[in-house]
Amino acid sequence: MILARISTAIREQNWFAVVLEFVIVIAGVVIGFQVTAWNEARAERSQETDLLLRLHNDVIVL
Repeated sequence: MILARISTAIREQNWFAVVLEFVIVIAGVVIGFQVTAWNEARAERSQETDLLLRLHNDVIVL
């Protein structure tokens, strides 16, 4: 679908539409990478909290 729009815009030499489509696609990829990074950071914080709680419990038992 997007490839058809880009090829039509190129054939019609509508360069603004071509550039706009590429900007939209690139922005989508960048946003996807950012969401993935945020999710990984959240998971790491959760794991860190769990490990600190386990360490705290081990120290209390001693």
